[in-house]
Formats: sequence, C-alpha cells, structure tokens
Amino acid sequence: MASCAAGTALDSWALSRVASNPNVVLSGPFIKNGKPQYGELIGIGAGLCGVSTFMQERHVFARRETRGLDLTYSFENLAVAGVMGWEASRLLSLSDQATAAAAAAQRLQPGTMVPSLAAH
Repeated sequence: MASCAAGTALDSWALSRVASNPNVVLSGPFIKNGKPQYGELIGIGAGLCGVSTFMQERHVFARRETRGLDLTYSFENLAVAGVMGWEASRLLSLSDQATAAAAAAQRLQPGTMVPSLAAH
C-alpha cells in the first residue's frame, strides 16, 4: 500500500515539474488542452492502491494467507513501485532534455570575421 501511494505522489510531483517547464508541450494521458489533470492521475493511482489492498486483505485468491500468496503480493507491490519510479524518472528526464535543448538554442554562435571592402 505504501509503495503504491508513494508512487502516485512521485508521479504527480514529476508531472507537475514537467508541466512547469515552458519548453515542454504536454500531450497524452492525464493531459487536457496542454494542462495536466492531476485528479485523474491521483484517482487512478488511488483506485489501483485500493483494489490491491482489498485483494490482499480479503484473500481473493486463497481462503487463507500463505507464504506463496504473501510473496506474490510483495512482488506485485515491488513491480508497481518500479513502474511508477520508471515513469517519474522518464518524466523528469524529458523535462531535463527540454531544458538542455532550450539552453543550447539560446547560446550565441561565434561570429565570422568578414574583411571590409570599403575604399581607403
């Protein structure tokens, strides 16, 4: 549960950081008219966390708790944390790439010296 909640918070923060970068044009899921929809992201994250917790606590796949079932849920939680961590790092790298590209475009290019052909 904690990994799911932390992953949702991390993804929301990363999306906020990318959205605040003026050099990034947003499109895709959780984006509407170029603006992030945090409610959708948090809602889906909370829903996934809730379903996962319900399944674990109600023993949906077994009548009683077993070591194998505990390991399965532990790996599921680890996988969710990994995917959400990857998503956040991807969003942050996009922001960094856009910032670096904008900085490179703003650098002054060295001028060339052109001999003057004016009569002396």
